[in-house]
Amino acid sequence: MPNGGYPIGLKSVAMYLRKSRADLESEARGEGETLAKHRKALLEMARKYRYTIRDVYEEIVTGESIAVRPEVQRLLKAVEEGKYEAVLTMDMDRLGRGDQIDQGIIAATFKYSETLIITPRTVYDLQDELDEEWSEFEQFLARREYKIIARRLARGRRMAAKEGKCVGRIPYGYTRGEDLHLVPDPDTAPIVKKIFELRAQGMGRYGIAHWLDDHHIEPPTGAGIRGKWESVTVRDIINNETYLGRIIFGQYKYVKTPSGGKRKVKLPREQWIIVENAHPAIIDQELWDRAHAMQDVMSTRNTKDYSLKNALAGLIRCGQCGKMMARRPHYGRSKNMLVCTTHRCNTRIGRYEDVEARVLEQLDALSRALPKQDHRSDHTSTQHDDTQLLQRKIKSMNEEISNLEKQRENLHDLLERGVYTIEVFLERSRRIGERLDIARRELSEVEAELAGQEQIKRQHQKLIPAIANVVKEYNRTEDIEAKNKLLKSVLREVRYYRLKEWPLDRPFELELIVRI
Repeated sequence: MPNGGYPIGLKSVAMYLRKSRADLESEARGEGETLAKHRKALLEMARKYRYTIRDVYEEIVTGESIAVRPEVQRLLKAVEEGKYEAVLTMDMDRLGRGDQIDQGIIAATFKYSETLIITPRTVYDLQDELDEEWSEFEQFLARREYKIIARRLARGRRMAAKEGKCVGRIPYGYTRGEDLHLVPDPDTAPIVKKIFELRAQGMGRYGIAHWLDDHHIEPPTGAGIRGKWESVTVRDIINNETYLGRIIFGQYKYVKTPSGGKRKVKLPREQWIIVENAHPAIIDQELWDRAHAMQDVMSTRNTKDYSLKNALAGLIRCGQCGKMMARRPHYGRSKNMLVCTTHRCNTRIGRYEDVEARVLEQLDALSRALPKQDHRSDHTSTQHDDTQLLQRKIKSMNEEISNLEKQRENLHDLLERGVYTIEVFLERSRRIGERLDIARRELSEVEAELAGQEQIKRQHQKLIPAIANVVKEYNRTEDIEAKNKLLKSVLREVRYYRLKEWPLDRPFELELIVRI
């Protein structure tokens, strides 16, 4: 049985609150707001045992998996880093009652960071063997309850799908009625039909996306980049059988992976739930067949050689929009093109071979210039001044941290004497905690900068011969993958600048970001 003795005066405690599915049901019955009640109960515990609350994590998520709960992910990361002495929560299963992998991650994180789990009922110290065993037993019971609830919900979703109801995401072109059946949206349903018609006429997915943008048609919510249509969005619409009036459910299942994640697996069509005439169709079978016949024809034409052709792949970015640029073969001409694939980006295309040659020229020039920069007469004195400045900053920050810790010590005295209410105490505690976090983070950054100066110097000394070697070896091989690896060994990225309003005779500009 866990040890119920509560520690006194902990100075770094987090509070975790989560609203479960049962809480949502109780609130629907008028039993009050769950998080507010839990927050009040845990704050009273903090006052009673003189805990300094550093952070509060609140989550309104019904999913039990860690993967869908961002707040518990943040909490576990902070616990793993040793940020807290304890975590206050209402029950052990608030942290997690998912599968054994998730529970194992939670238990291991708290155990090896030596962080306590404190609830109004008891204290769990997972360093203690009895506490660990008892927590595992409680988590087993919680996991069993969760599985029963999950099976019941899955059964309900399957039953609703068999009745022709939409229980998942509402497809673009439809709205969902109160009876959960789909209804064509008068504003977007004609756009869906137009997409199928354009495809049936032979227009490609990129062309359709550009046509929609040119006609100022908004893409589906959550799709596209910067409010623009993407070819994948067009593809998903063309392949969605919902527009034929069908409800299809159970196309995929999720399989747990050894790492604790989930893998999406497509099931055979005979295992799907397919309901014909579940709602009004937006397109007919004849238009569907014509659009897909054209898609099949175009797919057979677009057989590609996927071997690497671009030595700048993964390196060259558009200086205007930041997107990776692509090499495009220019048939019938001696040189290929380098293009930005963002629709209507203001960057003009360039000749790929010219850009490649310029990258090598600038690398060669850089390898020659770096030794001269390192031996400038004022370089040593400037570096010495920077070191002294950083050392003074570190001293000042340590003094600030010491003063903040004294202020935090005084908070409990003011709470005990009644000068502060619980709410004021929590707010002041949080503010001092935030200031401490900022001060410690800044101190770490300055210390890292100071420690990094010598490392940068050593890297500079290694970088000079490395760049020279890349230029030398690059011209000795015809293997594009080898060339790409050589460039990536010394470059993080290359930024390409050439705007359409520039005169045609103005050359492009490159900015090389080296790996220092």
